[in-house]
Amino acid sequence: MSQTELRRLRGVYSTPSPLVHYLVLSVHHLLQRKLGFSAGLADPAVRLLDPAAGAMNFIRMACRPALGSAGLLSRFLGIELLPDAHARGLATMHRFLKAAGCAARPESLPVVLADALAPPPELLERSFNVVIGNPPWRGCSSNRGEWITDLLREYFQVDGDSLGERNPKWLQDDYVKFLRLAQWLVERNGEGIVAFVLNHNFLDAPTFRGLRRSLLRTFEEIYVLDLHGNARKRETGNVFTGVAQGAAAVFLVKKAGLERRVWRADLQGSRGEKLGILSRTYAGTTPWTGIERSGP
Repeated sequence: MSQTELRRLRGVYSTPSPLVHYLVLSVHHLLQRKLGFSAGLADPAVRLLDPAAGAMNFIRMACRPALGSAGLLSRFLGIELLPDAHARGLATMHRFLKAAGCAARPESLPVVLADALAPPPELLERSFNVVIGNPPWRGCSSNRGEWITDLLREYFQVDGDSLGERNPKWLQDDYVKFLRLAQWLVERNGEGIVAFVLNHNFLDAPTFRGLRRSLLRTFEEIYVLDLHGNARKRETGNVFTGVAQGAAAVFLVKKAGLERRVWRADLQGSRGEKLGILSRTYAGTTPWTGIERSGP
């Protein structure tokens, strides 16, 4: 089996650069406006994680506004499970830093070969206030470890009552597990931001009622940009090539004192039109519409 086939089998799809740009610039903005970090991603208090880092696209983009700031490599971390993707991440990170004039030994690069859902010591022993990325979408997940399974039980209930779903298998999708991991990390830290590209089914499918209720309890502000592109709903313009399922860009903000709000926006059009908009916008310029925080 080729590495491309293996990545697709595991639900790993390369994130288009405009979408990476949109998420990273939005996090920079939200750190400034919501968490009070005036320097955004360059603030020395930022601790950023991509738990499914691949070729380190999100990490490299996040490093741009922080180049030259003290302790940069100790504040950013990418974890990747697939050896070939990890190797590419190391190589691209080395080239990026060299071109930026930041010489770094390979062993000091913030790239770890591990399973973030296991999880490794690098994740458990550190705190993070930004979790970003495009976790794999894989309904038939092989990540069935006890640690993440215990965490995931939160999504199988609503206010202490069982979902009552006959077949809640889609809660076992890898992207759901990475979302639960990110939520746990920010909760443990006390405040922070999750910025993920996710399968947009979690927004309204009945199976995800417990997930939505849990997010509403944890985060003060939730922003969802529905990118649509779901071929099963006869939508067009998927931002990913060769993918039938629609996507969404999600920002979850936890900060004491913020008013609890949910905002949404929709991005329609062709793939090219959507990527063009994403390349020149961010959360601060997106036309959000407030929606009522109601039942799950």
